[in-house]
Amino acid sequence: MKFFLTLVGALSAVIASCLSSPLVLYGIERGNYINVTTSSGTVIKTFYTRARSIKSLAIHSKQDLLFAADDSKIIRLHLLDAKGKRKISGTGELFRNPKANHFESQILEFSSYRISAAESSLLVDETANKLYIGARCFLYELNLNGSGVRPVFTLRRDDCPNYSSKYFRHPSLYKGNFFFTIGLSAIYRAILDGDTLVNITNQNIVLYKDGIRDMAVDGKTGKLFYVNSNHQIQVVTQDELLGVSTTTVQTVLSNYRFTNEVKALAVIGRYMFWCSREKREIYRGKLNEDMNFLPTNDIHTIEREVKTKQIVLYSSAVKRIPLNFLLFVLLVLIK
Repeated sequence: MKFFLTLVGALSAVIASCLSSPLVLYGIERGNYINVTTSSGTVIKTFYTRARSIKSLAIHSKQDLLFAADDSKIIRLHLLDAKGKRKISGTGELFRNPKANHFESQILEFSSYRISAAESSLLVDETANKLYIGARCFLYELNLNGSGVRPVFTLRRDDCPNYSSKYFRHPSLYKGNFFFTIGLSAIYRAILDGDTLVNITNQNIVLYKDGIRDMAVDGKTGKLFYVNSNHQIQVVTQDELLGVSTTTVQTVLSNYRFTNEVKALAVIGRYMFWCSREKREIYRGKLNEDMNFLPTNDIHTIEREVKTKQIVLYSSAVKRIPLNFLLFVLLVLIK
C-alpha cells in the first residue's frame, strides 16, 4: 500500500509539473531557426525558416500560428494535418508535437507598406485575432494572414515629455492596453480604441541613470516587470497598469551574476525567463507565490552559448487529462 501511495504521489507531481510549466520559444540571433523547449531546456522541436537574423516572434496558440520577423519581412507558419490541409488543433499542437507538419509563407514585406523594420516587434491578440507590428512610432494592426494593414496608434512628440528617441521599445498587449517604453526613460500605457495615453512611470520606480532596459507584461496576472540600468528586475502591480494612482514597486532580483545585460524578458504566471547577452545564456526562474521575489536557488540555466532578442512563452497546460490515460500510466508504473 505504501508503495502504491508513493507511485500515486510521484504521478501527481509529474502531472502538476506538466500542467503548470510553459513551453519556451526563442529565435536565434543571426540565425534562421526557432527552438521550442520545455521550461527545463529540453528541445521539443526546431523550426527552420526563411527569416534571417530573427528579430521578433509572436504566436497564436489557439490557431496554431507562429510569426517571425527579420529585417525585411514577416513569415507565418501554420499547422498541417496528415493530408497537407490547414489544421487548427486548439491545443497548440504546432508547438507541442515534435512530428507536427507545418506550412511556411511570407505574409508581409515591410517595404511594401513603408514600414520601418528598425526595432520592429510583433504582437498577437488572441481575443481579437489580430497581429500587430510595433515599428518606430507606429503600431500597425493586420489580419492573421497579413491583409488589412492599418495604423492604430501613433506616438506623438507632444504626448510624451520624456520623448527622446524615434521609436518605442518593448511593446506588450494586455486586455486591450498597449504598453511600451520610450527610449530608456519612461513606461507608457495606451488604449488602442481611443486616444488615452498614460505615463505609468512615477517616483516609486527608481530608474537610475539610464532607466529601463527591458520590460514584459504577464498576460495572466497583468503584472509588469522591467529591468533597470542597475541590472535589477522589478515588478509593478496591476493597479498601476490600470492607471490607479497608488502603486507598489518591488525588486524581484538584484544579482549581477544573473542579470548582466538582460534581454528578452518574458513572464507567465510564476515563471520568468530571460537572456543574458553578456553570458550568452538563457535563464529560467520561479517567482515566489506573491510574484514579487525570485530566490536565486530557483534560477536555472536552460540554454548556453546563445543570443536571442525575444522569448515567447506558451502555457501548455491541458485542461483535462482522461481518467483512462491516468490509470494506464499508473498500471505501467506498478508493473
